[in-house]
Amino acid sequence: HDSLQGEVLVNWSFSSAFTEVGPYQIELLRSDNLNGGTFVSIDTLQLATKKDSSFIDKQLDTYNGTYSYKIRVYYQTNQLFSESELVSIIDANALANERDITLTWQANAPLFSPDSLFNRIHRDYFTYDLLDSTRGENYNYLDKELESDSLFCYYVVKPTTYCNQEMDSLFYVTSNISCDTTYDFTPPCPPLLSLKPLDCDFYDSSAPIQNELRWEWDVYTCAVEKIEYYELYYKAKEEDDFQSLIKTTDVFYLHQFINSYAGCYKIRAKDKSGNIGAFSPEVCNDNCESIEFPNVVTPNNDGKNDTFGPIPVPQFVNKIQFSVANRWGKLVYHSDDNMDILWNLKNENGKDVVDGVYYYSAIVTFDKYKQSDREVTFKGWFLITR
Repeated sequence: HDSLQGEVLVNWSFSSAFTEVGPYQIELLRSDNLNGGTFVSIDTLQLATKKDSSFIDKQLDTYNGTYSYKIRVYYQTNQLFSESELVSIIDANALANERDITLTWQANAPLFSPDSLFNRIHRDYFTYDLLDSTRGENYNYLDKELESDSLFCYYVVKPTTYCNQEMDSLFYVTSNISCDTTYDFTPPCPPLLSLKPLDCDFYDSSAPIQNELRWEWDVYTCAVEKIEYYELYYKAKEEDDFQSLIKTTDVFYLHQFINSYAGCYKIRAKDKSGNIGAFSPEVCNDNCESIEFPNVVTPNNDGKNDTFGPIPVPQFVNKIQFSVANRWGKLVYHSDDNMDILWNLKNENGKDVVDGVYYYSAIVTFDKYKQSDREVTFKGWFLITR
């Protein structure tokens, strides 16, 4: 099958009812119309005896052209014995929908026993494997559940025979090749996005700060898609707007070189047809609230536990408002924004406070995703002893 170099193989055989004495002359005629019309002679074959014969009609447009044939049989000296009925190639037409293709065909090929003969449908782009068969006089076929945005090509082979008792001709008729591409107007499903959670019970402050994301298809509810790319979005704070982080064909991403675990992600896909899908549900991580205060301070200038402050040095903290009062409730120390809070145990006049029990209040602003989670108040007591 080709638009310039296509070929049609024509076969015929003599019926047992044909008893005339040879020699014989077989004339093959062709029309450029399924239903005949003007026929032109394209070949003449001389036979001394009756035998099955064939002819390959070459250099035809078998992709778009429609052709029909008939033969004339002469015996002895140009005595016309009979002329066959015409038989055409099959004019097939593939019409694509979103995920299926309707194949229709028309032909002028009389069937001797239509209920017992089958049309054979071939599909593929290179090998044209047998796809299916349809019974008798069916002239259409629906190829369903195909991959979208893909090219499919078909041709049909139709078995046929004549009611003419003197000659049998063209036992199998083959259609042109017809192709079409399924289209896709349906956006891809949102991928199933997952984020490795941060386990604060086993948090390692020395580990690099990074978020590990993976995604996959919901194979139970979503059709298979040809994906152009996935687009991952990110925002670090609740009040921020999502920003595109990366476009990728991978199904994982390691978000590195960040100062905080806090943030939310969502993802969507774009398929090969240009359809952009909806966003996935958001997945989020948050920083651990890592801050503790001692309950005993021993300011004896040995370099150990001489000052009051959080242990260990706090991480993911933006601000601390800190105050200390003695047992009678008198304020002895206050700091509005001291991240280190290493109080040297001196009052506002620069003098050492006396030993005893003191009460602290620390309003800590953590680096958290949600505004409502950022400010946490810690209250407690500690003992100063020298």
